[in-house]
Amino acid sequence: MTDRPGRDELEDLLREADALLEEKDQEPEQEDFRMEEPPAQTYYANFSNNYGRDFQKSPAASQAGGIPAYNPDIQEISPMMQSAQEPRHGGSRAAAEVQARTSGKTRKNRRKKKRRGLRILLWLLVLLLAVIIVPIFLLTKQPVTDRPVGARKNGASTILLCGTDEGGYRTDTMMVLYVNAREKAVNLVSLPRDTLTETTSGSYAKLNSAFGRNGGADDPEEGMYELMGYVEDIIGYRPDGYMLIDLDGFVEMVDIMGGVEFDVPQDMYYEDASQDLYIDLKAGPQKLDGLQAMCVVRYREGYYNQDLGRVEVQRAFLSACMDQWLSVGNITKLPSMISCLNKYIVTDLSNRNMLWLGVNAWKAGLGNIQAQTLPGYADYIEGQSYYILSPDEVADMVNDYCNPYKQKIQSEDLDIAQ
Repeated sequence: MTDRPGRDELEDLLREADALLEEKDQEPEQEDFRMEEPPAQTYYANFSNNYGRDFQKSPAASQAGGIPAYNPDIQEISPMMQSAQEPRHGGSRAAAEVQARTSGKTRKNRRKKKRRGLRILLWLLVLLLAVIIVPIFLLTKQPVTDRPVGARKNGASTILLCGTDEGGYRTDTMMVLYVNAREKAVNLVSLPRDTLTETTSGSYAKLNSAFGRNGGADDPEEGMYELMGYVEDIIGYRPDGYMLIDLDGFVEMVDIMGGVEFDVPQDMYYEDASQDLYIDLKAGPQKLDGLQAMCVVRYREGYYNQDLGRVEVQRAFLSACMDQWLSVGNITKLPSMISCLNKYIVTDLSNRNMLWLGVNAWKAGLGNIQAQTLPGYADYIEGQSYYILSPDEVADMVNDYCNPYKQKIQSEDLDIAQ
């Protein structure tokens, strides 16, 4: 069994707080600049007696080693004598010592109070985070398919992420998202849109057309159900769920989250009035709003490797989104994001499932996302360009990056058109 959600994060915060306070406690205290007490001087034992008469009569004074009598010829008082006679700080010597000791204690008390205040502040911060985050963890639910192919790795799930074209009939973006809560891993494996498949009638077709041929925008649930079957043939198992978003939802989602910082790899210019598509972006790092982000993920004409180039950019853009959006600071945007997802996304996942994906992707540390494309090669069949997958290499990549099951997928388990 895994630890309770959120416990590791709270314990880490508490350990950091205690470490800060320990460093504060180990700071050297301010030195007390009180003058050290002069060593006991028996020389001054009878400085104020009457010419030694009392000294001669006092056995205690004799034992103290005082001088026999005051020398009236000495007119000046040595500095040490003056120090012994005159009080410092306007009071008696004993009072000065008490004052110095009290001042030192006051400084220590102030430091203790400041440390106590810092400790209280840190504990309040941890408590606030616990109140916000722990309920979120408790509300999550891992998505799992009802058609497993074997024993599952603890905390591992896969989701098919798809994006439609302008008409809503082709899934031009298809990626398998792998999340492993136990290993804190997040991987993305892209399926090229031109991947060669065979229809039930035995004819060739591209993978991105499976959705539209089986309902598409008119019946998106049926379209995604059939597309999941094609993906199952390709990767050897059925993903635990799917999420399909149209372009309007994509644009709104980017705007809700405040845009995306992204390094556009090259100048992008394309115009297609039939699709109401106008792309004009310059290369370089910039903050993209929803419409600009949509242009980036749809652009494909200018890449030397065409569709594979677009797949790489789409995957890099999605990684940037996840890295920037899944942070503690964006927790307040979750209600708006979930509302957007419910409005524009077709999915078989519950809100608790989607929350599980978001929370565990955030816990994984999104800077370590591994992104790949299923291996294959481009070729022409009957005058059409297709991307033909390599079964052995596909099986290896699935096992390395997106297999949620303990047993390995074999190339014989795959049904890949050749």
